[in-house]
Amino acid sequence: MARGAAIYAARAFDGGGRPPVLQVTSISTHSLGLEETDQATGDRVNTILIPKGTPLPARVSHKFLTQGNHKSIAIKVLEGECPKPSQCLTIGRVFLRDLPTGVAKEWQVEVTYEYSASGRLSVDAQVQNAHSCVHLDT
Repeated sequence: MARGAAIYAARAFDGGGRPPVLQVTSISTHSLGLEETDQATGDRVNTILIPKGTPLPARVSHKFLTQGNHKSIAIKVLEGECPKPSQCLTIGRVFLRDLPTGVAKEWQVEVTYEYSASGRLSVDAQVQNAHSCVHLDT
């Protein structure tokens, strides 16, 4: 047993007797996504933006198109790996309200997730001249 400890110590410390420099990286423990409509099937799906195990901090953006003339848009923020939103945990919602008149079908909406190393999730959503930002703690 002492021999094994000696071998471990020799490998763990450099030649000067100093311990090696270790770097700890935080990772996402669950996937983070949003609920949207699959254009091919019309089904509601969990679109994962930050997969489980992603090193933090992480920032990712996703674009989708509106489905019709909207005065507001609700974006459901999901936690979980399942493709079905009903099987995931809803951890928040972002609302784009009072959209300009004439936000027609197929206007682009951009959602950005920023996940800090401290575990704070910021969600930002934009469509043309509208803007909304909500901070969610996870």
